[in-house]
Amino acid sequence: MSLTKLVHEGEQTSHTEILNEGESIKWKLRVSDGYDICISIRAHSMNSVAKSIWTISNPQRTKESSGIISYCDLQEDNIPLPVQIEFQLDNTYSWFSPKECTLDISREKENNTIAARDSPVPRLNKSISRSSSVSTPESVIERRVSEMRSSIDLLWMKHVIDEALNRCPEQIPQLRENLLQVKLILDNQPITSSPVI
Repeated sequence: MSLTKLVHEGEQTSHTEILNEGESIKWKLRVSDGYDICISIRAHSMNSVAKSIWTISNPQRTKESSGIISYCDLQEDNIPLPVQIEFQLDNTYSWFSPKECTLDISREKENNTIAARDSPVPRLNKSISRSSSVSTPESVIERRVSEMRSSIDLLWMKHVIDEALNRCPEQIPQLRENLLQVKLILDNQPITSSPVI
């Protein structure tokens, strides 16, 4: 299966796959036009009682990357299956360039997993870590990240309006007046400075 996702500037998107016992997922990511994207991979517990998240691959900026997530590896790390594998593509560090990403995903059964593990496809340098949604709720992190993004957006808009006022031709007083009104609105918006955990 081949997916093409356009990740807009300052945004992120994700794709999920279910990994069952006896399976492996082989994946390859390519970013077009010589750009890079930040990819991270996590496993989410599908147990509704004790929801947990394991980091399979920490965020890394790359133009092209590939790997195999195997049932055997997750079993060695005592991760109960089935799990939801999340491929997160993060472009929040880029404010000017949308990125077109192609994610190729193929599944193999356990009898093919051994052959896949011996293939030349590079394996993940994984350091699996576990976090419980009770101690680190995803909703709290997402809310704080969203607040920080809003603050950055406001700062950027203030900068753009100030620059527009400096460049505004005197022959267009109505435009200057409108820009001043926008500046007044932006100046009255609070900027959140709470840290992201």
